[in-house]
Amino acid sequence: MKSTINGERLDYEILRELSQHKEPQGAVYLSIALGDRYNVSQSTIGRKLLQFDHKGYTKKVKNTGRCLTKKGLEYLEELTDLLMGEKAKKDFFESLTPTNMKELLDILVTRRGLEKEAAYLAALNADERQINKMERILSEQKKKIEKYGTAGDEEDSQFHKLIAASSGNRVLLKAIVLVRKQNVLTEHFATVRKIIGGKVYEEHLKILNCIKNKDPNGAVKAMEEHINKIIKEFSNFSSLTDMEFESIIRDFNAN
Repeated sequence: MKSTINGERLDYEILRELSQHKEPQGAVYLSIALGDRYNVSQSTIGRKLLQFDHKGYTKKVKNTGRCLTKKGLEYLEELTDLLMGEKAKKDFFESLTPTNMKELLDILVTRRGLEKEAAYLAALNADERQINKMERILSEQKKKIEKYGTAGDEEDSQFHKLIAASSGNRVLLKAIVLVRKQNVLTEHFATVRKIIGGKVYEEHLKILNCIKNKDPNGAVKAMEEHINKIIKEFSNFSSLTDMEFESIIRDFNAN
C-alpha cells in the first residue's frame, strides 16, 4: 500500500533521488521512482522542480531534466537532519507507550534516573512556598487513603511534578512530566501500587522530609528507594504475556 507524502518530506525525497544520479533526471522518471512508494503525481513533482529551480536548488538541463546544485545539496543535508530529528522524536514518544511489561519497567528505570536528580536539586533549591505546597498535597493524599481507601493518583502526580519544578531545572521538569504522562499506567501508579501493596504516602513523606532538611543525598536515596519498590512490585508481573498486558492497558484506558 502506498503512503502519502507532503511538504518537507517530498522535498527531501525528490532531492535525495536527484543526488543519487550523475545524469540529470526529469519529472517523468521521478514520478515513476517515487510513485512506487508514495501517492504523488507527475504534475506535483513538476511544480516542485520549478520551485527548486527558482530557489536555486536545482539546475535545468535542456531537454534532459534537472541536476542538483551546491545549494540544493546543502538544503538536502538540512532536510536530512530535520527529518532524522522528527523520527527520533517519534521513536521516543512511542517508547513511552509500553506494549509489554519489559517496556514499562524500562520507563520506570528512566524515571528513577530523572527523579533522583530532581530530588537532589529540590533539596537544594525548594523554597518555603513549594515545601508548604508539598505538605498540603501529602496531607490530602493521606486523607484520601485513610477515608476513601484510594491511593491519591492526583496527589501522587502533583507531588512528583512539584519536586521536579522545585529543582529549578526546566528541562528536567519537562522530561519528568512527559515520561509520567505519556502512558496511562504511569498516571495511575499510586492506585496500582495500592492494589499490589505499596506504601506510597510513607515513601513520599520520607522524600519530603529530606527536602525540608536540605539533605540532597538523603532525598536521592529516598527517591531511589521509592521508585525501586515500584520497579520490584511491577517486576512480579514480568511473566505477563503481551496480550495480558494489553488487556490491562485497555482496562485503564476505559477507566
